[in-house]
Amino acid sequence: MLDRVALFQRTFTDLEGLPFTSGQENVRTHAPARSRGDRFECDHPAASTRAAGLSIILNAVIVIARHGTRPFSTCGSVMDPIEAFCSELLNDGRVVLRDRPVSGDRVSPGAIAVLSRAFDAERRTVAGPPIAFDSTVAYEAAELARQACWSAVYYDEPAAALRPRFAMKHRPTSASHHLSADLTFRYLPQVLRRARALATSDPLVTFLSDVLRQWPLSGVLSDVREPPAGPLDFGGHEGLMLLYAERLVRHERAAWVPPARAGEYAELIYQECGRALPPPRAEVLSDV
Repeated sequence: MLDRVALFQRTFTDLEGLPFTSGQENVRTHAPARSRGDRFECDHPAASTRAAGLSIILNAVIVIARHGTRPFSTCGSVMDPIEAFCSELLNDGRVVLRDRPVSGDRVSPGAIAVLSRAFDAERRTVAGPPIAFDSTVAYEAAELARQACWSAVYYDEPAAALRPRFAMKHRPTSASHHLSADLTFRYLPQVLRRARALATSDPLVTFLSDVLRQWPLSGVLSDVREPPAGPLDFGGHEGLMLLYAERLVRHERAAWVPPARAGEYAELIYQECGRALPPPRAEVLSDV
């Protein structure tokens, strides 16, 4: 149970007026950090004067907790921060950030175990041949998502300091890459919506948009209008093509309509929904 947590609650359906602690300067845009809605002041004794907040990410809650008890693993030991992030997001549907995320060279075995269990459950829902878990990609994606959640509510770093944190070392070239990253990247579209609602000129908006364009299985859930930055064949895995089509029909953008075999699955899903599939744009066809 969190102790002395500054909590601001609002559903994600009204992102234009998301609550946010005022009083800090947004050093990324050199503007006061506040929402477009009414000014929201927090006088909670545990709230940072710089920022604290809560947002809804699909079914996940971001909480910035300056104080609180760290969660325990199943074996009774205290979780390290990245393991706690993965566990609370994937198991409990929330994100609790108690300190600024610090990336290190040491990989957390606990976080890998949490991601692996979540992947085992997820791949059973995907049609087609079994997809192997890529722990390196899944871990890197989880770290990027953790940094994104923090940066969505803390504005005290310049854009140059943020950019390296939102550059994946790996590009998706296989079904394993796509699905492993999607464990946490599927939440990035809502982080992006929050960042854009709070400050449209925030470089974080550009950084997250670029990531989602490079990882289209997750990016199709976003409202990014620019086309995907890579092919939409998902390593030739037809189950992921079907999953992409099911997501596209709920988040349609012409630039994201796939060509070739993936387009056939999209057409099938659209027909089942009684809708006509828009033709793929030229820049999508050029990636085939």
